[in-house]
Amino acid sequence: MRAVEEAWYKEWVRVRGRASGFSLIELLVVIAVIAVLASLLLPALARATFTAKNAVCINNLRQISLAAQNYATTHDGAFPFYDMDPWSSYKPWDYALELPRNFEHGTNNLSLKPVQWTRLSGVWRCPLNDGPIMIVIYEIDRAKSEQGIYQHEQSRFPSLHTYGYNAYGAGFMWPAYGLGGTYPPPTPHTGKPTLESQVRAPSDMIAFGDVFKRSRNPTLDGLMDIFGRIAPRADKNPTDNYNTDVSPKKQPSFIAHGRRANRAFVDGHVAKEDMRKAFVTTDEALRRWNVDNEPHREILQD
Repeated sequence: MRAVEEAWYKEWVRVRGRASGFSLIELLVVIAVIAVLASLLLPALARATFTAKNAVCINNLRQISLAAQNYATTHDGAFPFYDMDPWSSYKPWDYALELPRNFEHGTNNLSLKPVQWTRLSGVWRCPLNDGPIMIVIYEIDRAKSEQGIYQHEQSRFPSLHTYGYNAYGAGFMWPAYGLGGTYPPPTPHTGKPTLESQVRAPSDMIAFGDVFKRSRNPTLDGLMDIFGRIAPRADKNPTDNYNTDVSPKKQPSFIAHGRRANRAFVDGHVAKEDMRKAFVTTDEALRRWNVDNEPHREILQD
């Protein structure tokens, strides 16, 4: 009897010892299952994150559009100038709307010197746009020259604006068909504001939007304007936009935005513009930029 009990106990210990651990094959199976679950869940999480941030972007544009409507109501039907006096001091359009102007400050640690940046935050910042990859020019030595010694370095650099104003439509200052007013030569100081009564189709005219410009030139289509303007035309100028080897549609902020742009129209509704395809200057595509709801392709300069 004792021998039987000992044999049973040994068998129980052997089975229990084997059940208390994992074999290598079992461990690999568990890891494979976790990897499959992660591959299924991560894209859904990424989509949810994009949807949430895009909803914030749309809400921001609605608030900006509402502020513009309030501005026009209290200023005899006039929209704010893009620049109150472009020949003297720079006064951006967003000051006029009287929304809270909060700022974020940070530093880019470039190879030779930290460079500080400032950008608008709150309602003025799209959470999907962290700025373009651009050539940053910064001074590294003032003592060696009256002009100083400068370094040119490519870096992602947060810009002040992530939303743009349809200031001039298909034109630029004069003739201008946008909402930012006109500055007729030869007396640019006597600018004329754009009036609500001039907008022929409020539900079909872009007022504000993500700061991605359109262009019939594929190399410029999607260009971000760091001064807060949007238009159906673009020009790549280091002093006006930014200079970089990274094309507009390969910029990380453009990709993060789903290669689409949110546009707020004069009547207040917001719609998305699919920018994955090349910009074709059809009448329908151009009318929505101009107060008279005409294409005006003859004055495009890109």
